[in-house]
Amino acid sequence: MARISKEQQELVRERLIASAARHFAVSGFEGANINQISLDAGLAKGTVYNYFATKRELFAAVLEVGSEDTVALYKEMSPTDDTASKLEALLEADVALTRRHEDFVKVLARELLATDADTRDLIDSGLEPLLACTETILREGRARGEVRRDRSAQQLADHLISLVIMLYVQHWRTRDRQPSWTDIPALTVDLFLNGAATD
Repeated sequence: MARISKEQQELVRERLIASAARHFAVSGFEGANINQISLDAGLAKGTVYNYFATKRELFAAVLEVGSEDTVALYKEMSPTDDTASKLEALLEADVALTRRHEDFVKVLARELLATDADTRDLIDSGLEPLLACTETILREGRARGEVRRDRSAQQLADHLISLVIMLYVQHWRTRDRQPSWTDIPALTVDLFLNGAATD
């Protein structure tokens, strides 16, 4: 059997990830079929397993691509220097991509509630580019005296991402009324940095 080049392998991997994202969005994590993902990518049954050990690993790869795309879009936005503006720009990028892949993000929100520790670890792995970018913004903010010091940047980044996902869920629960997509970035940052404290 002929070997394929690294470039060809990367193209196949990208096709599998794109196909998987569509299947997870339509069928959910449990309902998505590995063989159908391969076939819909124009590949033979079982090809997924040449690239990903499990369906959960494939799910994490879909998440990682989404996280990387969010960070890339954020970097194009050139936000101002203060922490609030940077976080808001990052979340504007996340909302833009969430709206493009809304059904997949709904699956992610459901999976985050899973009690399976392996699933949670894989989701954390997939979200790593987004979390790392958030941590960097928070560390820079801490150096400027804008961010509290009694929690680690990693903890704070986790809290911010959890908060925005919960606001997505609230948006869907109220049938896309409250909060609106355009309100979510600023509302998340305000709640995260200021909470319910008085002015």
